[in-house]
Formats: sequence, C-alpha cells, structure tokens
Amino acid sequence: MEDSRELNGNLAIKDETPVPSPYDASWVQATLCNISHLISPSVLLVGEPQLRMTCESVALEDIKCEKFLEEKYRLHRALMEFRNVNGFGRSIAAPQIGVTKRFLAINMGKGMGMILLSRNSNVSVYFTGPFTLINPTITFKSEKLISLWDDCMSFPFLLVRKQRHASVSVKFVDDEGVTHEWKDLDTATSELLQHEIDHLDGILALDEPFGKNGIVSREVYEKNREYFDREVDYVIEPTI
Repeated sequence: MEDSRELNGNLAIKDETPVPSPYDASWVQATLCNISHLISPSVLLVGEPQLRMTCESVALEDIKCEKFLEEKYRLHRALMEFRNVNGFGRSIAAPQIGVTKRFLAINMGKGMGMILLSRNSNVSVYFTGPFTLINPTITFKSEKLISLWDDCMSFPFLLVRKQRHASVSVKFVDDEGVTHEWKDLDTATSELLQHEIDHLDGILALDEPFGKNGIVSREVYEKNREYFDREVDYVIEPTI
C-alpha cells in the first residue's frame, strides 16, 4: 500500500512524489493543488481588528507542523487568487487573512529573482516565484528616503503616498528553518518589505500618509496617473 499524508482528512501529497524545492516557483502551486478542498480565504479589509494586532513570532519547531503548513498555504493561495483577479499584488502578510503570526507570502513575478545569502552557510541561492519569509526583521535602513504611491490588498481601492527608506537589509527564516539575510536590497524589494513588515506590527500604510492630499482613490489615480506619479520619487512597477 502506498504511504500518503492527510490534511484535515483529505488525501495530500503522496510520499513517493518528489517535493519541489522551497526555492522552486512550482512548490506553492504543487501544494495548492493538493489542498483545493480548503475554503478560499478572503483578504481582510481595513477596519478588521486582526489588522491592528501585533503578530507573534513563529517557533522554529512549528515550521513543519500541520497547522502552520495549512496557514502558510492559505496565505499563498490568497496571494495567488488576488493576483489572478486584480492583476497586481507582490506580497501578503499573515494578518491579512486573520492569522496573527509573523510570516509573509511573496511573489515577485516571472523573471524576477533574488540572490539569498545564508548567514549559516554563506551559500547564495537564486530563486523566483512564490516563497515565504518567516519572522522577517529589518536589520538596516538607509539614510536616503524616497516617496511613492503605495497600495494594499486590504484597501485596494486607495493609494497612499508614503515616505520609506530607499534600501533595507532583512533577516528571516525560510521554509526549512534556515536563517538568511538579504543585504542592501533594491528599492522595489525594500519598499515592499517595509510595507509588509509593518503589517506584522499592526501598522497600515494609511496611518502616516506623506504630504498633503496623501490619500487618493485608485479610480482618481488611474485617471490622472502622470500627474500623481510626478509627485513622487519612485513608481512601483507591475510584476504580472
């Protein structure tokens, strides 16, 4: 008889099936296919109390437990579905689906990759597609600041002008429990991770808009994109 694992009483991945690497863009999709029985999570909208809670760190011994795996795959599924429906979205934080734990799901899009340097082994890994950041912490912030129009899955109908650090370094744990650090990140990744790590501390982009008329509806922004983009230093590029 073939050995298999079960998730909530439903047949999951068979043991003899090769498990994709956590740095392989296919690993999330492969897992999602095996938990399609889960109810599709909805992204919480601004006003929900979970969005204002300070999240708890994920214990290393819990990274492989069934409950955390289910929460992680739900988060990746929420990101995937939002991208498919809305045509944008690079990352989502766990509290945005009501899970008050410190982890993020990220998808920088096709052709977008990151060099990851392990603090433990000094081995560089290049990876693309969906991946997870567990217990991310900012370890460095550049003195240089930039302004940009920021959006959020929890208020997709608004854009907020923000001021953020042009570059940051981030330490985090991967799906295998290994600690890594990204150093001196580019602007696109830096502003994204500042936004997402704020979520883990109950902070929303709406809290501190930068300058006058710092909050606009997406409809107004799209009608006057050139005007609004001239008001900021950096414009977020789509990844879909």
